[in-house]
Amino acid sequence: MQLDNKILPKVTSGNYRLKLTPLGVEVVGTGVILKGSSITEHLKDCDSCTVFSATLGFSADRQLTTLQHSDLSKALELDAYLNQQIESVCDEFENNINKQARQNNQFTAYRFSPGYGDFSLEYQKDFLMLSKNRDIKCTPDYLLLPTKSVTAIIGISQKVQKCISNKCDFCSFKDNCANK
Repeated sequence: MQLDNKILPKVTSGNYRLKLTPLGVEVVGTGVILKGSSITEHLKDCDSCTVFSATLGFSADRQLTTLQHSDLSKALELDAYLNQQIESVCDEFENNINKQARQNNQFTAYRFSPGYGDFSLEYQKDFLMLSKNRDIKCTPDYLLLPTKSVTAIIGISQKVQKCISNKCDFCSFKDNCANK
């Protein structure tokens, strides 16, 4: 797949302390409390976190839009390729956080994004603020622009986290999943 060389992935992040409260997980010093049983369960043993946002930028969106008007099959191919690319950017960032944690004798929980389980998409705005991102915008419906963008949190703990080989086991929708 030939891409415009103007597509330059960008990741921004912030590191914070976490505190479990009766209302949810407090991101200490920010006024943000993460609510929902999914995120609370996910971060219950974590005392800090990295919140990040990643994007392929508006150039990727422009290329996709151009193809959608000229060659739909190539647009579908590009869309799948761009999805894989943004996931690779997130995987690389997560791997770097995991490596740093191991060097500090810490453990990480896998990345978790707004929209997972019962964790509301409304937290997209908070995650953009916490990750100090000025390149991604959030629509009133909590979708990200550029579209090939992701926000997520990686919990960090002093305790060994349960090994997760199948993330589906921890999804609150696993019993009613359409993909089973």
